[in-house]
Amino acid sequence: MKIAISGWTLDSHSGVGRYPVLVPAFAGMTTWIPDRVRNDIRHFHASLWPIRAWGLEVTEMDQVLSIHDVTRKRMRIFSAAVSAICFCALLPRARAEDLKPRLPIIDNYIAQAIEGNNDLKAAEDAWKAASDRARQVGVPPDPRFTYGYYIRPVETRTGPQRQRFGLSQTLPWFGKLSLKEKQAFLEAEAIGARAESLRLSVIRRVKEAYYEYAYDVQAITITGQNMELLGYLLKVADSRYSAGLSPYSQTIRLQVEIAKLEDRLRSLSDLTQPLRARLNSSMGLPPENPIPPPSEIPIMIADMSDEEILKGIEESNPEIRALMIQASAAGQGVKLAERNFYPDFTFGLEMIQQDNARSGDPLHNGDDPIVATVSVNIPIWFEARRSAVAEAANKERSLKRQASGTLDRLNAAMQLALFKYRDAGRKIDLFQNTLVPKAEQSMQATLDAFQAGTQSVIDLIDSERILLEFQLAYLRALADQGIYMAELESLLGREIPCKIHSLTIRPPLIKVH
Repeated sequence: MKIAISGWTLDSHSGVGRYPVLVPAFAGMTTWIPDRVRNDIRHFHASLWPIRAWGLEVTEMDQVLSIHDVTRKRMRIFSAAVSAICFCALLPRARAEDLKPRLPIIDNYIAQAIEGNNDLKAAEDAWKAASDRARQVGVPPDPRFTYGYYIRPVETRTGPQRQRFGLSQTLPWFGKLSLKEKQAFLEAEAIGARAESLRLSVIRRVKEAYYEYAYDVQAITITGQNMELLGYLLKVADSRYSAGLSPYSQTIRLQVEIAKLEDRLRSLSDLTQPLRARLNSSMGLPPENPIPPPSEIPIMIADMSDEEILKGIEESNPEIRALMIQASAAGQGVKLAERNFYPDFTFGLEMIQQDNARSGDPLHNGDDPIVATVSVNIPIWFEARRSAVAEAANKERSLKRQASGTLDRLNAAMQLALFKYRDAGRKIDLFQNTLVPKAEQSMQATLDAFQAGTQSVIDLIDSERILLEFQLAYLRALADQGIYMAELESLLGREIPCKIHSLTIRPPLIKVH
C-alpha cells in the first residue's frame, strides 16, 4: 500500500519517508519542511495511530484521504479483511517472508520524539536565525544623513551660511556583498546539516531504546513459559517421589533450577521500568509514562549492498556534508579577504543654506550651494589583510582535512557496524532455522523419555536450559539486528530501505502429555 501526501510517500513495503522534519532539497543541501506541510503530515500520522500489526484502520484514513470509486462501507469491509489476514499471519511458525514489512509502532515513537525534542527545535531555530542573518549581510550599508549648524555664520560674498544638510552612501568594492551573502548562506546550510545529524541521532536513540525494551518484554515471556514447564515437572517429580519412583534429589534439582529462573525473571522484570524510562526519555516524555509492552521485534533485511552503503556515506552523512559546506564557506571567506585589499567608496551630496548678502546684490545672491562628494578608505595595513587571507585559507584547509578524517572514521565505523549487522543476521538464521528447532526437538524427546521413566531429571533440566538459552539468544540477535540497522542508518545519514520488516516468531510451547 502506498499513500502519497504533501510530497511524501508512505510505503508499507519499504517504510521509506516516515520522518517529517528535514528533507533533502537537492544534493548537498538540507532544508526544512514548511510549517503548513509539516503540520499536515503530523495530523496524518496522528490519524494513523490505530494500526493493526501492518494493516491500517481505514475508518481513520477516511478522515484524511479521498479514495476514488470506493465507498466507506467497502473500505470498512476491506479493513476487516486485512485484520483477518493479519491474524492469520501471526499464527505460530509463520514464515517471515509472508509478513508485510511495516513498522507502525516505531514510526509513532519516532514522530513523538521529533515533535517533542527541544534540542531539535533549538537546532531549527538556529537554522532559521542563520538564514535570516544571511539575508542581511548582502545589503549595502544604510545611507547617512548629516546636518551642521554654523554657530557663527560664515560670511561670504553672496551671503552668510547658516546650516548645511548632507546625504551619503557607502558602496563596498565590487563583489564584497555577494561574497558575504554566499558565505552566510553556506554557514546557514551547514547549521541545517548539523540539525539533520541531530535528528538522526534522535531517531537512533528511539530505535535502540525500543529494541532493548522489546527484547526485555519478549525475554520475560519466554522465561515465564519455561518456568511454567518446570513448575509442572516439579509436580510430576513430587508425585513420583511420593510414590517411591524417583529419589528426592530430582525434586531438589528442579527446585534449584526454578529458583534460578525466578531470579532471572525478577532481574528482567526489574529492568523493564528503566528501559521504559529510557524509551520515554528518547521521546521527551516523563519516565513514568505508560508504554504498551511491544509484542514484536522486527526482522530487518537491508535492500542495499554493503558497497552501496559505504559509497553513500560521503554524500548522505550530514556530518560530512556540514564540514564540506563549512569549507566552501571558508573558501568564500578567502575571496572576501582578498577583496579587502581594495577600497570602499562613499558618494554624497551636501546643500548649504545661505542667506542674502548683507549689502549689495552680487551674482547668485542668496543661492544655496550644492556640493557633490566622494571619499575612499585607504587600505594601507597590508600585513593585517594578508593575515586575514591566510587565516581564511588555513580555516578552509582545516575543514577539508576534518571532513577527510571524519569520512575515514565513519567508513571504519560503518565497516564494523556492517559486520555486526551481518553477524546478527547469521545468528537469527542459525537460531530460527537450526538451533531453536533442534533444541525444541531435543526437549520434547527428553520430556517424553522423562515421562516414560527412561530419562533423569538432570537430562531434562539440561535440555530445558539449552532451549531457554537458544530462545533468548534468538531474541537478542533480533534486537541487535534492529539496533545495528539503526546505527547503519545514523552513519549513512538516511534510512536504509529494507526488504522485510517482519514480526518476531515465538517458539511454540513444548507439548506435555
